[in-house]
Amino acid sequence: MADRPELSQRKATVLHAVVEAYVATGEPVGSETIAERAGLGVSSATIRNEMSSLEEQGYLSHPHTSAGRIPTDAGYRHYVDALPAPTKLKDTQRRQIAAHFAEAILDLEEVLKGSVHLLSRLTQYAGLAVPPGPSDEHLVRLEVIDMGPTLLVLAVGQHGRVDKQIVDRPEHIDQKAVTDAERRLETRWSASRRACDERGHRRCATD
Repeated sequence: MADRPELSQRKATVLHAVVEAYVATGEPVGSETIAERAGLGVSSATIRNEMSSLEEQGYLSHPHTSAGRIPTDAGYRHYVDALPAPTKLKDTQRRQIAAHFAEAILDLEEVLKGSVHLLSRLTQYAGLAVPPGPSDEHLVRLEVIDMGPTLLVLAVGQHGRVDKQIVDRPEHIDQKAVTDAERRLETRWSASRRACDERGHRRCATD
């Protein structure tokens, strides 16, 4: 970049419009498209001249005679270097974040939901969070809870994910049998996880 002259404001605007249009479509960009997107108030012929100049300076390339231009590595670099520098959080934003994470939230889904809402409120952008799938998470606890006519089976993952399953309780199963079943299930799962860890298999403990 050091051996290239400084771009004028119009050339820089044209270049950045080409980068954004090409990233959005994956297709070479023509002067008519830039005339519509850049909002420079000049004709497509003037835009075409600017694009030709940018090509001569190495910011754009021309893959085919009849096609539009695409950015070069130098064009991408100029675009990235011109992006606004990241700004520091305001004191009010810092306090909001600190207050949010000061609350003891053990459920992973609640943590993700609250974090996304907080991020959206601070940035004014939509937010999306995807929790880890069951195959990506080690189990840390298994529980069987007696609920009278039904049994609640809980599987707790290392990141706080909780999978629940309610099953009908057989009539001949008493509280002692439920406790014994939970203990045997926990013992078998612990042994299976140790065996998996020894073999270096991360996911088999959740099977």
